Amino acid sequence: MKICRAKGFWLGALLLVGAVFAPAVFAQAETFVLSESRAPATLNPQQIDLGQGFSTPEMRAFEAQFEGLVEWDPNTGRSLPGLADSWTSADQGKVWTFRLRHAVWSDGSRLTAESVVRSWLHELDPQQKAPSASLLTRFLVGAAAYHEGKASAEAVGVKALGPQTVQLTLREPLVPLGLLALPPFAVINVDHPELVNGPFIADSKPADSKTKEKNTEPQELIFEANPRYWDAQAVKLKTLKFLTLDSSTAWKEYQAGKVDWATEIPTSRLGDAELREDFQNVPGMQTYFYIPIEKPEDKTYPLNDERVRKALSLAIDRTLLVRQVLKLGVFPFYSVSPPFWDYQPPECAHDNIMKAQELLASAGYGKGAKFPALVLGLNKGGLHEAVASYVVSQWQANLGIKVTLKTVSWKDFQEGLAKGTYDLARGDWRGDWPDPLAFLETWSQPDNAAQFHSKTYDQLIAEARLLPDGTPRLKKLAAAEELLLKRQVVIPLFCYGSPQLIDQTRWNGWFNNTADLHPWKFIQRAAQAQAPLVRSGP
Repeated sequence: MKICRAKGFWLGALLLVGAVFAPAVFAQAETFVLSESRAPATLNPQQIDLGQGFSTPEMRAFEAQFEGLVEWDPNTGRSLPGLADSWTSADQGKVWTFRLRHAVWSDGSRLTAESVVRSWLHELDPQQKAPSASLLTRFLVGAAAYHEGKASAEAVGVKALGPQTVQLTLREPLVPLGLLALPPFAVINVDHPELVNGPFIADSKPADSKTKEKNTEPQELIFEANPRYWDAQAVKLKTLKFLTLDSSTAWKEYQAGKVDWATEIPTSRLGDAELREDFQNVPGMQTYFYIPIEKPEDKTYPLNDERVRKALSLAIDRTLLVRQVLKLGVFPFYSVSPPFWDYQPPECAHDNIMKAQELLASAGYGKGAKFPALVLGLNKGGLHEAVASYVVSQWQANLGIKVTLKTVSWKDFQEGLAKGTYDLARGDWRGDWPDPLAFLETWSQPDNAAQFHSKTYDQLIAEARLLPDGTPRLKKLAAAEELLLKRQVVIPLFCYGSPQLIDQTRWNGWFNNTADLHPWKFIQRAAQAQAPLVRSGP
């Protein structure tokens, strides 16, 4: 038996031996098997870094063990009752009052409003070094000052008005309300952090040091249904098995019917996977783009001209980039924000070489004549150089302009951006929460990388921040994004996806969504589904 421990939280992890799954037996209806390329680094919600994305083992484990004041509806993105069974708002969405249901911790002790207050204050304690506490400091009145040691706990806008009533006082409206379902807003038991309040409990046991180093077989982390969860009767799965498998092994185990959800697909198999009906992939929470940097002080600088920036964007065949250069399950992209449940982002014009040449000529640079050499800055590593080589070759071939690559370390790249060393720079952005504002507001910052400044844009973002969730707010954000794209402040290239395998005809309650959120309580075997002994497909 192999047991692992992660950052103070016991991770019960049993070794999976080959005989556990008989070759001709599919996983039982009440057991769900998930494969990940690594085990969760922590089971503590307050130590989950949302900057690493949502498609992580830590997030999967969090969704199993914890529930916030509200829960996501993974199909619609709407907020559902969680630990709170009802709520009201006042002061234009800046004051929220939540009534807690009579929920208990996994040992049967009461979960109260004071539990919420203590949990959030614990996360804001700078000694905890919580990586995503910035969401609390952003929204809660007084949270930033307390986090920085400049104010007392009493100044923080989370109060217990009674055993079952929590009141939040916010700096700006909390939108979407589903933010309260994310790890930074989770409710942990400060005195007994091993306790949970969600639909499942990790099967945790002390580490066995004698066998820990000898065994090299895949880890198995087991979660059992929590009988004390307030909505236990709605949870159809009894056991979750998280297997730590490399993507190639996971592919084989999925094909053999031993894995129900393969969260990663080997790159060499993506072409085969895309042909399958159980292949899942949608644009996700990370975008990749180039930034044409404006230099208003130089009146002859070509990138100050909107026509030139548009020509650069139109001259790139993104489909070719994605299909023949990257081959990573990413999507050609023409927006700043990815789509969300109720938000379909505007797009810039798609690839059009003839139009690009016309725009460049109208700006005085027909066939690239008299166009100065530009420098594209990027940092070493990953796919950056392959992307850059492809893009500059497209600009050379389609527009007749020369762009030189300057590839440096991350530190030097950041310094170069600050000093204005580059004409264009590579960029990517991963949103900390599933909302277009998480992708758009950075361009209203005075020191944004593009040196873009627009009073109209800043006003749209400022107004959107003050609006409650709903159509008027989304229209403001769409108008702001449209302005960015019309001015071609960024040149979108592609959006990362989350290629994975799960058969939605056999599992209900699992829905594709940009944030890759899949609360376990909603997943159940389809009533009429019959599991095959071996899955068909390439």
